[in-house]
Amino acid sequence: MKKKILIILICSVLLPYLIIAFHSFFEFKEISDDKIHDHLWNEWYPSDNEAYMERNCAYCDEIQTRSKTETDTTQPSFTECNHKYGKWKIIKKPTCDSEGNKVKTCQKCGQEYTYYTEAKGHKWGSWKITKPATYSKKGIKEKICSRCDKVKIKKYSLPVTLGMRNALKTAFSYLDSSSFSKSGLIKQLKFEGYSQNEAEYAVSRCGANWNEQAAKTAQSYLDSSSFSRSGLIRQLEFEGFSYSQALYGVEAVGY
Repeated sequence: MKKKILIILICSVLLPYLIIAFHSFFEFKEISDDKIHDHLWNEWYPSDNEAYMERNCAYCDEIQTRSKTETDTTQPSFTECNHKYGKWKIIKKPTCDSEGNKVKTCQKCGQEYTYYTEAKGHKWGSWKITKPATYSKKGIKEKICSRCDKVKIKKYSLPVTLGMRNALKTAFSYLDSSSFSKSGLIKQLKFEGYSQNEAEYAVSRCGANWNEQAAKTAQSYLDSSSFSRSGLIRQLEFEGFSYSQALYGVEAVGY
């Protein structure tokens, strides 16, 4: 009986301490499980948002996010290895206009390393004339890239000299006072001392309508003399007009 009383007394004294110890044990365990630790980050990987990268902690799976343009200043993660890369695999060869890239893969962890090659740029040959220019029309010249065969085309004009500009002024002066065929005006300018090129330039740029010039010449002949229709056509052709121009001229004056 005394032993039972003694046990009850001991239990009543120790029970509060046991309860406190039991509660403290589980509270400590909870704190230990959730204690703050130094994160051990895995490698960065693309986020669902294309502008960001993500990585998670190997201990607690906490996720860290950063912009793709932001520099990573943290310590290397435990997943990095002393990479041993294989041979390069060409993904895209560089061209004249676009860059190329090649990839090699680590044989240990599978990480890929990509190297980008700058565009080569065109290697142009010399200009070649494909359509010669005249003093009335621009010409065409081209050059070809020896790497990709791309063709660059450019129009060009013949250089205009002082003699050409003066010949054009003289041509305007003649057309204001008289009428000429194309060949007749060239002959007249050459008679004035201009070169063949200078005369041709002036005639091509003077803006004369040769049909109208034929009509004026026909009228001039009829004002001073009389001609049959065929005779007037022959006279206009003698002056350098083409048959179609001469025909236009005689019909314009009533024939």
